[in-house]
Amino acid sequence: MASEYEKARDQLSEILNRDEFTDQQWFDDWRARLSNMVESLGNIVAQQLHSWLGIEVDTRLGSVLPVILGVTFLILLWWLSRRLFWSQEIRGSGEKNSKDTVFSPAVWWEKAENHAKEGEYQEGIAMIFQAVLEGLVQKEILIGSRFKSNRDYREEVERNRPELASLFQQLTRRFDRVRYGNGTTSKEEYMDFYQLSQELLEDGGAG
Repeated sequence: MASEYEKARDQLSEILNRDEFTDQQWFDDWRARLSNMVESLGNIVAQQLHSWLGIEVDTRLGSVLPVILGVTFLILLWWLSRRLFWSQEIRGSGEKNSKDTVFSPAVWWEKAENHAKEGEYQEGIAMIFQAVLEGLVQKEILIGSRFKSNRDYREEVERNRPELASLFQQLTRRFDRVRYGNGTTSKEEYMDFYQLSQELLEDGGAG
Protein backbone atom coordinates (compact mmCIF):
# COMPACT_ATOMS: atom_id res chain seq x y z
CA MET A 1 0.00 0.00 0.00
CA ALA A 2 2.83 2.36 0.92
CA SER A 3 4.65 1.58 -2.30
CA GLU A 4 1.53 2.34 -4.35
CA TYR A 5 1.12 5.67 -2.50
CA GLU A 6 4.74 6.58 -3.15
CA LYS A 7 4.33 5.69 -6.82
CA ALA A 8 1.18 7.86 -7.20
CA ARG A 9 2.90 10.78 -5.44
CA ASP A 10 5.90 10.53 -7.74
CA GLN A 11 3.62 10.49 -10.81
CA LEU A 12 1.73 13.57 -9.60
CA SER A 13 4.98 15.39 -8.89
CA GLU A 14 6.23 14.56 -12.36
CA ILE A 15 3.03 15.90 -13.96
CA LEU A 16 3.12 19.14 -11.96
CA ASN A 17 6.73 19.70 -12.90
CA ARG A 18 5.96 19.65 -16.61
CA ASP A 19 6.32 22.95 -18.48
CA GLU A 20 2.61 23.51 -18.95
CA PHE A 21 2.06 23.60 -15.19
CA THR A 22 4.88 25.97 -14.25
CA ASP A 23 4.33 29.65 -13.45
CA GLN A 24 6.91 30.59 -16.02
CA GLN A 25 5.05 28.72 -18.74
CA TRP A 26 1.78 30.44 -17.77
CA PHE A 27 3.47 33.85 -17.86
CA ASP A 28 5.11 33.12 -21.21
CA ASP A 29 1.79 31.96 -22.64
CA TRP A 30 -0.04 35.16 -21.66
CA ARG A 31 2.86 37.32 -22.79
CA ALA A 32 2.72 35.66 -26.20
CA ARG A 33 -1.03 36.22 -26.41
CA LEU A 34 -0.66 39.90 -25.47
CA SER A 35 2.11 40.31 -28.00
CA ASN A 36 -0.09 38.78 -30.71
CA MET A 37 -2.97 41.11 -29.80
CA VAL A 38 -0.76 44.20 -29.93
CA GLU A 39 0.77 43.02 -33.18
CA SER A 40 -2.69 42.55 -34.71
CA LEU A 41 -3.76 46.00 -33.53
CA GLY A 42 -0.53 47.43 -34.88
CA ASN A 43 -1.16 45.88 -38.26
CA ILE A 44 -4.63 47.42 -38.37
CA VAL A 45 -3.29 50.86 -37.43
CA ALA A 46 -0.47 50.55 -39.95
CA GLN A 47 -2.89 49.60 -42.73
CA GLN A 48 -5.18 52.52 -41.92
CA LEU A 49 -2.32 55.02 -41.80
CA HIS A 50 -1.04 53.72 -45.10
CA SER A 51 -4.54 53.94 -46.59
CA TRP A 52 -5.23 57.46 -45.28
CA LEU A 53 -1.81 59.11 -45.43
CA GLY A 54 0.39 56.79 -47.46
CA ILE A 55 2.68 56.28 -44.44
CA GLU A 56 4.61 53.03 -44.02
CA VAL A 57 4.78 51.95 -40.37
CA ASP A 58 7.03 49.29 -38.81
CA THR A 59 4.59 46.88 -37.14
CA ARG A 60 7.03 45.43 -34.62
CA LEU A 61 5.90 46.01 -31.03
CA GLY A 62 8.60 48.50 -30.12
CA SER A 63 7.88 50.58 -33.21
CA VAL A 64 4.11 50.42 -33.43
CA LEU A 65 3.31 51.04 -29.76
CA PRO A 66 4.20 54.76 -29.91
CA VAL A 67 2.06 55.04 -33.05
CA ILE A 68 -0.91 53.44 -31.27
CA LEU A 69 -0.47 55.78 -28.31
CA GLY A 70 -0.17 58.76 -30.64
CA VAL A 71 -3.34 57.87 -32.54
CA THR A 72 -5.17 57.33 -29.25
CA PHE A 73 -4.00 60.74 -28.03
CA LEU A 74 -5.15 62.45 -31.24
CA ILE A 75 -8.58 60.80 -31.00
CA LEU A 76 -8.88 61.93 -27.37
CA LEU A 77 -7.79 65.46 -28.30
CA TRP A 78 -10.34 65.58 -31.13
CA TRP A 79 -13.11 64.37 -28.82
CA LEU A 80 -12.24 66.96 -26.17
CA SER A 81 -12.16 69.76 -28.73
CA ARG A 82 -15.64 68.80 -29.90
CA ARG A 83 -16.90 68.80 -26.33
CA LEU A 84 -15.37 72.19 -25.61
CA PHE A 85 -16.07 74.10 -28.79
CA TRP A 86 -18.89 72.40 -30.69
CA SER A 87 -21.62 74.32 -28.87
CA GLN A 88 -19.89 77.69 -29.22
CA GLU A 89 -21.18 79.95 -31.97
CA ILE A 90 -18.78 80.85 -34.74
CA ARG A 91 -19.92 84.16 -36.14
CA GLY A 92 -18.86 85.64 -39.44
CA SER A 93 -17.90 89.24 -40.03
CA GLY A 94 -18.73 91.77 -42.73
CA GLU A 95 -21.89 92.39 -44.74
CA LYS A 96 -21.63 89.07 -46.57
CA ASN A 97 -22.02 87.14 -43.30
CA SER A 98 -24.16 89.68 -41.48
CA LYS A 99 -26.94 87.17 -40.88
CA ASP A 100 -24.51 85.15 -38.71
CA THR A 101 -23.56 88.15 -36.56
CA VAL A 102 -25.09 88.63 -33.11
CA PHE A 103 -27.42 91.66 -33.07
CA SER A 104 -30.36 92.62 -30.91
CA PRO A 105 -33.82 91.83 -32.32
CA ALA A 106 -34.39 95.54 -32.99
CA VAL A 107 -31.36 95.66 -35.28
CA TRP A 108 -32.60 92.63 -37.21
CA TRP A 109 -36.02 94.24 -37.65
CA GLU A 110 -34.38 97.38 -38.99
CA LYS A 111 -32.31 95.35 -41.44
CA ALA A 112 -35.45 93.51 -42.56
CA GLU A 113 -37.29 96.76 -43.24
CA ASN A 114 -34.33 98.15 -45.18
CA HIS A 115 -34.27 95.08 -47.41
CA ALA A 116 -38.04 95.30 -47.91
CA LYS A 117 -37.74 98.93 -49.03
CA GLU A 118 -35.33 97.76 -51.73
CA GLY A 119 -37.72 95.00 -52.80
CA GLU A 120 -35.39 92.33 -51.39
CA TYR A 121 -38.14 90.39 -49.66
CA GLN A 122 -36.29 87.10 -49.40
CA GLU A 123 -33.42 88.75 -47.52
CA GLY A 124 -35.96 90.66 -45.44
CA ILE A 125 -37.56 87.41 -44.34
CA ALA A 126 -34.13 86.04 -43.41
CA MET A 127 -33.54 89.10 -41.21
CA ILE A 128 -36.96 88.73 -39.56
CA PHE A 129 -36.24 85.11 -38.81
CA GLN A 130 -33.00 86.12 -37.11
CA ALA A 131 -34.94 88.70 -35.07
CA VAL A 132 -37.32 85.97 -33.92
CA LEU A 133 -34.49 83.62 -32.95
CA GLU A 134 -32.60 86.32 -31.05
CA GLY A 135 -35.81 87.36 -29.29
CA LEU A 136 -36.48 83.78 -28.17
CA VAL A 137 -32.87 83.40 -27.08
CA GLN A 138 -33.14 86.54 -24.94
CA LYS A 139 -36.20 85.09 -23.22
CA GLU A 140 -34.32 81.79 -22.70
CA ILE A 141 -36.83 79.88 -24.79
CA LEU A 142 -34.01 78.89 -27.15
CA ILE A 143 -30.28 78.38 -26.80
CA GLY A 144 -28.75 79.96 -29.88
CA SER A 145 -26.22 78.09 -32.02
CA ARG A 146 -25.49 78.27 -35.74
CA PHE A 147 -25.04 74.49 -35.71
CA LYS A 148 -28.71 73.88 -34.94
CA SER A 149 -31.25 73.20 -37.63
CA ASN A 150 -34.77 74.64 -37.68
CA ARG A 151 -35.97 71.21 -36.63
CA ASP A 152 -33.74 71.45 -33.55
CA TYR A 153 -35.25 74.84 -32.74
CA ARG A 154 -38.79 73.50 -33.19
CA GLU A 155 -38.11 70.67 -30.75
CA GLU A 156 -36.59 73.12 -28.28
CA VAL A 157 -39.59 75.45 -28.42
CA GLU A 158 -41.92 72.50 -27.97
CA ARG A 159 -40.03 71.46 -24.84
CA ASN A 160 -39.74 74.91 -23.29
CA ARG A 161 -42.93 76.65 -24.46
CA PRO A 162 -45.39 74.09 -25.85
CA GLU A 163 -48.06 76.76 -26.43
CA LEU A 164 -45.78 78.42 -29.02
CA ALA A 165 -44.85 75.20 -30.83
CA SER A 166 -47.57 75.33 -33.50
CA LEU A 167 -46.95 78.98 -34.36
CA PHE A 168 -43.18 78.53 -34.45
CA GLN A 169 -43.57 75.48 -36.67
CA GLN A 170 -45.60 77.52 -39.16
CA LEU A 171 -42.94 80.21 -39.13
CA THR A 172 -40.00 77.87 -39.72
CA ARG A 173 -41.78 76.04 -42.52
CA ARG A 174 -42.59 79.30 -44.27
CA PHE A 175 -39.01 80.41 -43.84
CA ASP A 176 -37.68 77.16 -45.33
CA ARG A 177 -40.08 77.40 -48.25
CA VAL A 178 -39.19 81.02 -49.02
CA ARG A 179 -35.49 80.83 -48.27
CA TYR A 180 -34.73 77.60 -50.11
CA GLY A 181 -37.43 77.66 -52.77
CA ASN A 182 -36.71 78.35 -56.42
CA GLY A 183 -39.34 81.05 -56.91
CA THR A 184 -39.23 84.76 -56.14
CA THR A 185 -40.59 86.13 -52.88
CA SER A 186 -43.46 88.59 -53.07
CA LYS A 187 -44.27 91.52 -50.84
CA GLU A 188 -47.38 89.68 -49.64
CA GLU A 189 -45.27 86.73 -48.48
CA TYR A 190 -42.96 89.14 -46.69
CA MET A 191 -45.85 90.87 -44.91
CA ASP A 192 -47.43 87.55 -43.92
CA PHE A 193 -44.12 86.40 -42.47
CA TYR A 194 -43.69 89.76 -40.71
CA GLN A 195 -47.12 89.55 -39.06
CA LEU A 196 -46.71 85.91 -38.07
CA SER A 197 -43.35 86.73 -36.47
CA GLN A 198 -44.82 89.65 -34.54
CA GLU A 199 -47.61 87.41 -33.28
CA LEU A 200 -45.13 84.77 -32.14
CA LEU A 201 -42.97 87.26 -30.27
CA GLU A 202 -45.98 88.90 -28.62
CA ASP A 203 -47.32 85.54 -27.46
CA GLY A 204 -43.86 84.58 -26.22
CA GLY A 205 -43.26 87.88 -24.49
CA ALA A 206 -40.16 88.46 -26.63
CA GLY A 207 -39.40 91.40 -28.83
